[in-house]
Amino acid sequence: MNLLARLIHAARTLFQRRQVDAEMAEEMRYHREAQIEANLAAGMSRRDATRAANLQFGPADAIAEAGRDARGFSWLAHLRQDLRYGSKMLFKHKGFTFVAVMTLGLGLSANITIFSMVDIFFFQPLEGVKAPSELVVLTRDDPRNEFASSVSWADYEDYRDEVPGVADAVAILMRPVHLGWAGKVPHRTWVELVSPNYFSMLGTQPHLGRLFLPGEGEAIGADPIVVVSHRYWQDRLGGDPGVVGRAVQINGQACEVVGVAAAKFDGAQWGIAPAAWLPAKMAPALIHWDENMFTDRNWNAWRVVGRRAAGYDVDRIGVELAVVDQRIAPLHASGSMDDVVTRVVPEQRSRPEPSVSGFLPLAAAVFLSLVLMILLIACANVANLLFARAASRQREMGIRAAVGATRGRLTRQLLTESLLLATLAGVVGWGLSYVAGIAMAGLSPSGDMPIATESVQGSYWSIVFAVGVSLLAGLVTGLLPALRATRVDLQQVMKGGGSGGQGRRRHWLRNGLVMSQVAFCAVVLVAGGLFLRSLKQASHLELGFDPHQVALASIDLDLQGYSPVQGKTFLDDLTRGVGALPGVDSVALGNVLPMSNNPGLRDVADAAAPKLDETGRREGELQAASNLVDEHFMSTMRVSLLRGRGIERQDTAESPPVVVVNEALAAKLWPGQDAIGQRLTQRWGEPMEVVGVMATGKYVMISEDPRPAYLQPLAQAYNAPVTLFIRTKGEPAAVIPGVQRVLQQLDPSLPVYNVQTMDEHLRTTAFGYMPMRMAAFMAGAQGLVGLLLAVMGVYGVVAFSVSQRTREIGIRLALGAERGDVFRLVIRGGLRLILIGLVVGLLGAVGLSHVLAGLLVGLDPLDIPVFGGVTVVLTGVSLLACYLPARRAMAIDPAVTLKCE
Repeated sequence: MNLLARLIHAARTLFQRRQVDAEMAEEMRYHREAQIEANLAAGMSRRDATRAANLQFGPADAIAEAGRDARGFSWLAHLRQDLRYGSKMLFKHKGFTFVAVMTLGLGLSANITIFSMVDIFFFQPLEGVKAPSELVVLTRDDPRNEFASSVSWADYEDYRDEVPGVADAVAILMRPVHLGWAGKVPHRTWVELVSPNYFSMLGTQPHLGRLFLPGEGEAIGADPIVVVSHRYWQDRLGGDPGVVGRAVQINGQACEVVGVAAAKFDGAQWGIAPAAWLPAKMAPALIHWDENMFTDRNWNAWRVVGRRAAGYDVDRIGVELAVVDQRIAPLHASGSMDDVVTRVVPEQRSRPEPSVSGFLPLAAAVFLSLVLMILLIACANVANLLFARAASRQREMGIRAAVGATRGRLTRQLLTESLLLATLAGVVGWGLSYVAGIAMAGLSPSGDMPIATESVQGSYWSIVFAVGVSLLAGLVTGLLPALRATRVDLQQVMKGGGSGGQGRRRHWLRNGLVMSQVAFCAVVLVAGGLFLRSLKQASHLELGFDPHQVALASIDLDLQGYSPVQGKTFLDDLTRGVGALPGVDSVALGNVLPMSNNPGLRDVADAAAPKLDETGRREGELQAASNLVDEHFMSTMRVSLLRGRGIERQDTAESPPVVVVNEALAAKLWPGQDAIGQRLTQRWGEPMEVVGVMATGKYVMISEDPRPAYLQPLAQAYNAPVTLFIRTKGEPAAVIPGVQRVLQQLDPSLPVYNVQTMDEHLRTTAFGYMPMRMAAFMAGAQGLVGLLLAVMGVYGVVAFSVSQRTREIGIRLALGAERGDVFRLVIRGGLRLILIGLVVGLLGAVGLSHVLAGLLVGLDPLDIPVFGGVTVVLTGVSLLACYLPARRAMAIDPAVTLKCE
C-alpha cells in the first residue's frame, strides 16, 4: 500500500469509523454464512452447522477488535476515543478543569512572555536583510574608554578591502537632522549617513523608486539623494506614492527622494528606526563637518557592519583584523592604538550595543530561571490536583481494568486528559502573555531617538516554544499521577474500597511537591523583592541635582542654521521670555541632558601632567562627563557647591577659561590637594582653571559608580544643541505649553524635542530608571504569580488531606479530642511542610542573590528586610491557606462520620 493509500485509509479509520466497521461486519457475516452453508452441504443440521461456524470464527466482538487492529492506524481511533472521553470528563468537572487550566496557564504565560523577550533580543534576525546570520559588527576595546569605540572611515575602508574574512562592510553614522517638506514646518528626526554600498551589502530591495545606484555617494557632496524608510513614509507622509522625485530640505540642504525602503527594513542597527538614509559623503554639506572626517584616523564615529565570508568564523576574522591593525597603527597618532583591540561580534550578540551586550545574557538567564521556577510551581500544583482527582477515580479505573483495559491503555487515557488540560492552559498562557506584552511595551524606553521594537511579542519561535512547553508541562504533570492511578488493586475495588491516596508514599510525594512549591516561591519572591527594593533605593540615590519641579525642552540651533552670534542672541531672548512665564522660578541652559543618549564624555587631565604622545594624551588622563552650562544652571538644578564658586556671568568668551569639577574628578587628578586653582585640560583644549568643586552625582547612567565630571561655561565654549532646564514653583508640566509658545514666537520653524518633565525623563529613559522599572515589574509580577500558585498548592493539599482523614478525625473527636486539638493537628501538618520548603527556598535565594548582585543598584544582595519580609509573607499566607481546611476539620460531626463508615 503506497503512502497516499495509507493516508486515505487512516483518514477513513479516523473519520468514517462506523462505515468501515459496518463494511467489516458485513464481510464477516458473509464468511460466517458461507461456512454455515458449507456445513449444511456436508450433512449437518442447521443448528450444528451454525454452532460449528460460530466455534470456528469465535466471538463477533473479538473478531471485530482483531479486524480493527489488522487494519492498522487503530491508534488513531483509540486516540479519538481518548480525546472524546477526556473532553467529556474535563467538561463534566468544570471546577477542576478551570482551576487546573488557570494554574498551568499562569505558569506558562510567564515563560512565554520572557521567552518572547529573549527571542526578540537574541534570536530574531534583522528583517528585510539578506542572510542576516552572516552579519557581524566590528568594534574596538580601548582600555582608556568605558564604552566600546567605533571606527574611523579610513580604517573602515582598510578593513573592508584587506580582511578576507569580511566579504563586504558598510559604515553607518546616526545623526539627528531637521527635515522639512514643502509647505510644512521642519521637524527633528534621525537619519543614517551610510557608505554607498549600504543597500547592496544588506541585500534589501526598495518598496518604491530605487536605492543607491553604483557610483552614487562616492564623491563628497555630489549626491544629495535620500531613501526614506517605509515606517516614516507611512507615518509622516501617509503612504503618498508620489513621494519619489520630490525635494526635501535636510538641515536646509535640498535633497531628492529617490526611493522608499522595503516595509520590514529598518536598517542594520537592531532596535533603531531611522527616518531615512543618505550617502555618507553628504555629511560635510548637511552637518557642516570638515571633510577630514573621511581621512583622519582618529575620527572614530562610524559603526561598521560587515558580512562574514563563507567558511570564516569570528575568531579567524579577529586574527585577520589584528594583522590589519598592526599595519595601520603607525598611520594613527602615536600611542592612540596602544592596547586597542578590534573585535568582531555576530550582529545578534551585539544588541543593543556592544558595550552592554554582556549584561543582557545575565539578565535573561536570571529571569528565565525565575519563570522556570514559576512553571515548576504550577506543574507541582496541577500534579497535586491530578493526584487528588486520580484518587477519586480509583473505582472507575478498577472497573475498566476488570473488563479488560490494560494499565497502558488506562495510562494513555489519563495522559490524554492531562495533555488536553495543558493544551487549554497553553492557549490561556499565550493570551495572558499577549496582554503582558502590551503592558511591557508601555515600559519601552522613550527618548529622542526612534525605537524600532514596539512590542514584546516574539516570532513564530515563541509559538513553537508555547506549544512545546505546554505539552511538556502536560506530560510532567500527568505522567506520575497517571501511573499512580492505574496501579489498581482489583480486589480492593470490587470490595467497594479503592479510595486511593492512603499510602504513606503517596502522602510523601504530595508533601514533597508542596515543599518544592514553597521553596521555589521563596526564591522567586526574594528575587522580586530585591528588584523592587533596588528600584526604591535607586530612587533615593543622590543625583547631584534636584530633579523635581523641573521642566525640559531641547533645541538644536546648529541644525536650524543659526550662527554662534545668532544662537547666543536667540538663547538670551529665549531664557528671558521663559523666565517671565507665570509659575517659572528660574531658567538655565545646558548642553547635555543627564542620562540621555548624549553622555558628553571627554578625555581630561591635569594640565601640568606631562604629555605622553602626539595625540595630546597626558599622564593620568581619564574620561569624565562634561556639560556646558550657563550661570543659572547650578542654582536652577540645585547642584551642591562644596568649595569655591560656580559658573558666573563674568565667565565670558573674553575671560580666562574656568571649570567646576566634582569631588570624584578632584580626588582622581589631585588626591590630597585642594583642586581650587588647579588647571584642567581636555585632550585638544585649552587649560581651564578650577574655580569650584561640586558634589558628585549621576551623569550618564543611574547605576554608575561615582564618575568624574565637570561643568564649563556655555559662554566660553558655545555649542548649539541645548536643553532648557526650567525650575517651576508648582507642577512643571503646567509651564510646558507656555515654553512652547515662547519658542514658537521666536522661531516658528524651530523643532523642539525632549519636551517633558525631568522626573518623566528619568523614569522613562534607558539610562535612568526604566531598566530597573522593567526588571522590578517583571520580577514583582513573577513573585505574585509564584505566591498565588504556592498558596493554591498549600490549600489544595491540606484540604485534600483533611478530606482523606475525615474518618480519623471523627474517631479522635468521638474519643474525646477537643476541636482545638483538631485545628492544631491540621495547622501543624501544614506548617511543617511550609517551614521545610521555606528554609530550602531561602538557602537557594541566598545563592541567587549573589548572581543578582550585578543587576541591583544601591542594595546589598543579602538584604535583611527582603529576606525577612518574604519569610513573614510566605508563612502568613500559607498558614491562611491552611486555616480554611482546619476550620472544616473542626466542623466534622463524629456521629455522622462514624455512621457513614
